[in-house]
Amino acid sequence: MRVFSLALSPELSDYISAHHYLFEGCTVLELGAGCTGIPGLVAAKCGAKLVIFTDHPESEEAFKILKQNCVVNNLDENCFLIKKMINAIELFHLLAGHTTFSLSMFK
Repeated sequence: MRVFSLALSPELSDYISAHHYLFEGCTVLELGAGCTGIPGLVAAKCGAKLVIFTDHPESEEAFKILKQNCVVNNLDENCFLIKKMINAIELFHLLAGHTTFSLSMFK
């Protein structure tokens, strides 16, 4: 399973596309997908067997748009949206501003 939680959609999407063989047949979990879910959609287009998108349970509009993105890209059969994950399990708090990383890891 691959887990994504970075706010680097363009860079991460480029990495996934360039390394598509890492995602073929995998299950992908995108944390905080927002309304676009671009990295997860790219992973699905690159052969991921299942993509699970998550976001805050109160992000109804984001989930609505994300679902449309899956349908428009003919990925609704292997994409799954989870709205209530944050209520179903206890998650640790991690703010994007508290993480550090180097863009070189995606090159």
